[in-house]
Amino acid sequence: MYLLYRALLTPLCFIIFNGGALVLSLIWFHLLNLVVHNPQRRQYYARLSVSLSFRFFIKMLCVLRLIKVRFEHFERLSSEGSRPGVILVANHPSLIDYVLIASRLEHINCVVKEALRHNFFLKGIVKATGYLANDDPEAFLQLGSACLAQGEDLLIFPEGTRTSRSREFRLRRGAAALAVHSGRPLQVITITLSTEFLSKEKRWYHVPRTCPEYVLSVGEKLSPDELPEPSLSDVPTASPAEELPEVHAAGLPVTPEGCALNGAQGAECGSEDTAEPEALSLRTRRLNRRLTEILKHASNGSFKYGT
Repeated sequence: MYLLYRALLTPLCFIIFNGGALVLSLIWFHLLNLVVHNPQRRQYYARLSVSLSFRFFIKMLCVLRLIKVRFEHFERLSSEGSRPGVILVANHPSLIDYVLIASRLEHINCVVKEALRHNFFLKGIVKATGYLANDDPEAFLQLGSACLAQGEDLLIFPEGTRTSRSREFRLRRGAAALAVHSGRPLQVITITLSTEFLSKEKRWYHVPRTCPEYVLSVGEKLSPDELPEPSLSDVPTASPAEELPEVHAAGLPVTPEGCALNGAQGAECGSEDTAEPEALSLRTRRLNRRLTEILKHASNGSFKYGT
């Protein structure tokens, strides 16, 4: 009986979510444009509106016993806005991970897929809140660094998509590269889930037999400045999934073509023009490896991906 109850209410809640997104996009944000003329203040109120709407949605899911949620150590982010921004990084086991995080952090920025700019229900939210797209690496580094310098916290899911049981757990290097480029730390948020729900393989109408329980915990802070100086011999070469497009204008370090990151071959191509970019690239890779270890452990949760 409980399974039938959840099977009926879950799609209804997502209809309400999409309807609320349309109300924000087609009515509320247009009213803000008329009343609030300062673009920064308008964006501030847009993000606050989104956060409060998400908070209502999550509260509704909890009251209806469709999910359970526990937030741990989010007080560590309570000084948001009064300090230089940090890069918030989280694993991505389910569809509503961003909704959960944004429901507690009212003014965060977020890196989203370019496709969301064209999504009928969400494109108005993406535009009004000024969220960053991930389609242009050079613009991402420049705009991301500018947001962090202004004191904004920037949320990134380094996997680039939801965790999938059909592929190996790997992170893209964008978050680590931004940390090295901007000098700002990575603040890790781990998300564990008691049973698979809204995952890459499970659609919204796939209702689990037990109530999913989310635990979101603000954990370790990783600073690129605190990493030991990398050497060419102790950092493994990047796998194809970790490779980052070349972005010369933004100052992103890239390994020069033809240079190997091992032993004598690395020393042979370490000229004055390439030594510093190589060192920064190695720092990015080391930071990404440490982040991968933390988030991979969290993504296993109480059920196992990849099995």
